[in-house]
Amino acid sequence: MKFVNLNEFDATKYEITAEEFLTKRKESNVMVIDIRIVEAYEANHLAGAYSLPLLFLEEHLMQIPPFADIIFYGDSDEESIQAILLLIENGFDTVSFVSGGYSGIQEELLKSGEVVLSNEDPAKWEAMIEEILDSKVRPALASDGGGMEVLKIQGDKLYVSYQGACNGCPSASAGTLRFIENTLRTSLNHDIEVIVS
Repeated sequence: MKFVNLNEFDATKYEITAEEFLTKRKESNVMVIDIRIVEAYEANHLAGAYSLPLLFLEEHLMQIPPFADIIFYGDSDEESIQAILLLIENGFDTVSFVSGGYSGIQEELLKSGEVVLSNEDPAKWEAMIEEILDSKVRPALASDGGGMEVLKIQGDKLYVSYQGACNGCPSASAGTLRFIENTLRTSLNHDIEVIVS
């Protein structure tokens, strides 16, 4: 276990801006943890983020993979720094927090123009989903001899059927489904449900 001297702790080493966070989240595999209270998470959260309130973080450390690149966001930087300190003291190395917290992330998303909701412009929404499937999902499935076809898109629901090696594969019902959902949620900053027909 690592012990952190609070007097010497430099939180800026673990701080990333909302802009840096959104870029990193798209380019690499990160575990995003929302440390706000459950009610705040349920009211609104970043798609793909896990809810683990700061109050319960210590007793649930076993749920966090020690090798993962972990990024926290909360209501305040002070909350996030407490979470960082806790993880460092427990041997986690790759941890950071988003300065400005959830509100800073939302501001950056609106500024970037990346937020397109399914009910605003259905044609643009469907085109964005297809672009992500073509660039990130289908190549991964094809590398294992599989594929998928989009049957229909209804708002936040994507109906697909598997092809090739994915069709009938036991892992397709769980692992592949989670991969597709997580890729879409991370790329679109929106909770999307994938339904296999």
